[in-house]
Amino acid sequence: MSILGTHGPRPWVSGVGKGELIRFDGRRGQRVTSRRGSLWVTLDGDPDDVVLGPGEAHCLPGDGPVLIQALDAACVVIDPVERPAGWWARLRGFAPVPIALGSAA
Repeated sequence: MSILGTHGPRPWVSGVGKGELIRFDGRRGQRVTSRRGSLWVTLDGDPDDVVLGPGEAHCLPGDGPVLIQALDAACVVIDPVERPAGWWARLRGFAPVPIALGSAA
């Protein structure tokens, strides 16, 4: 199964049967969680595969294709990447301090 839309604002949640595959384009910092069952997670180009048990999570170390295989019936959650606020969002939260113009006494 290939999925789209894993970069949206909400987590992607799905039940998967034993042996089923999920493929998606992962992003660094994205979290994959097994709510139930065991998952084998492979990130293209990363020599270290990860096996997640129930309740365990893994943050992806880089961008690239990700393959998840259910080792038994499982429920997988793919969380969106949380990016820090950009400079404009930080600037909007800035409250300038009024400056008195004129000569100092």
